[in-house]
Amino acid sequence: KHSCATEMNLTLYYTQDSFRMQITDNGIGLPAEKTTASPGIGFNNMYERASLVGGELIIDTIAGAGCTITLSIEKVAYSNL
Repeated sequence: KHSCATEMNLTLYYTQDSFRMQITDNGIGLPAEKTTASPGIGFNNMYERASLVGGELIIDTIAGAGCTITLSIEKVAYSNL
């Protein structure tokens, strides 16, 4: 909605040792500082929830060039859920 994207791809990777979800769009992107020091709760909630399950969230974006969000969780983390 906010990104003005016309395409979005969701890719799930699952191996014996890890899980990775990657979401990519072709929208307008964001300035990098908006993904780490956001005054809102959206990105902060995403980072916190990833941490709660022992995962890592990476938001890769360049203003005007889309966005990629990757969640990675190692088996050690999700096998105890």
